[in-house]
Amino acid sequence: MNRPEGCGKTRLLKEYVSRVRNREDYLTIYIDALAQLDVRRTIFGHDEVIKVALGMVSNFLGSSVSKLLSLALSRLISEVAKRIIFKDRHLVIVVDDVTRALGLEGIDIYVKNLLNLLEESLSTYEVSTALIIAMTSEGLSKDLPSRHTHASLVMMWNLLEKPFSELAYQLSPPNNEIVEHAWYLTNGNPRMLIELASGFNRDLATWLKSNYESKIKGTTTALSKEVIEEITNDLDTLINYPELAKP
Repeated sequence: MNRPEGCGKTRLLKEYVSRVRNREDYLTIYIDALAQLDVRRTIFGHDEVIKVALGMVSNFLGSSVSKLLSLALSRLISEVAKRIIFKDRHLVIVVDDVTRALGLEGIDIYVKNLLNLLEESLSTYEVSTALIIAMTSEGLSKDLPSRHTHASLVMMWNLLEKPFSELAYQLSPPNNEIVEHAWYLTNGNPRMLIELASGFNRDLATWLKSNYESKIKGTTTALSKEVIEEITNDLDTLINYPELAKP
């Protein structure tokens, strides 16, 4: 699953996992691949999964716990299967920000390993259904697995205008005009809206200047006029400049 930064994907997936984690017919695992050292911030889901994860990483203090668990999913599932019954349950596994944690060079093989885990879950552990979601926001990372039939790519985007406006009005905007401008400037991105409201007191001019200084100015000064025009006219051409896709 590929999405823009700040569109709300983490909130959406954690909400889904939290709603089904205590159901007897579900086994849920959510791994934040960027959480680094704190196991309880790295993994979220069934209680037995968390217990097994704690045991697995106890000998790796000082290492990247999130990366370790992301790479050792098959072993994690195998250990959990020794404690609880998988048969006829719905298995849901979510790995968030996988590309930033593992790097682009490993994403192709990782997706293939997830497929093997899915097939193993259905055959060996006899789960009723198995759903594995790997989230990323890097443009190049979607092109690598999409070349293979075993990966199904889903794009997640920002809010539509109506839900965006509903969220904006919950943040007490001074007038309707600022909501309209915010919708246009953020393209419906909820994180940017909250940043505008809480960090800049709804001051569009100051918010725009800050974003330009921190996110755009340094990049544009390093690019030629022709490249800037090319990207402005067609954002898909960003794929030709992988250095701009680095977090």
